[in-house]
Amino acid sequence: MFKADADAFSHATLRVDGLFCPACPPKIKSALEKIPGVIKADVELSTERAIVVFDSKRVSPETLEKDISKIGTGGYKGTILVVKKGRKDL
Repeated sequence: MFKADADAFSHATLRVDGLFCPACPPKIKSALEKIPGVIKADVELSTERAIVVFDSKRVSPETLEKDISKIGTGGYKGTILVVKKGRKDL
């Protein structure tokens, strides 16, 4: 298991366009958590948001944003809303 430096943990909130049914959030969550450097992801259908905890030394918020559009048939679009870097309390 990869052990990340807590100072490298970041927290990104992304808007996810294209969420239409209850099956979408688990699919996106699973795909995000397979990206090297992602520690945890949560996706909410009602708010169309993804909250991602990641190791900023291994993956960037821009990569997360881009990779959301590659999930499934490409009907999703990620947009970075907020990024908080160096969060030790996640």
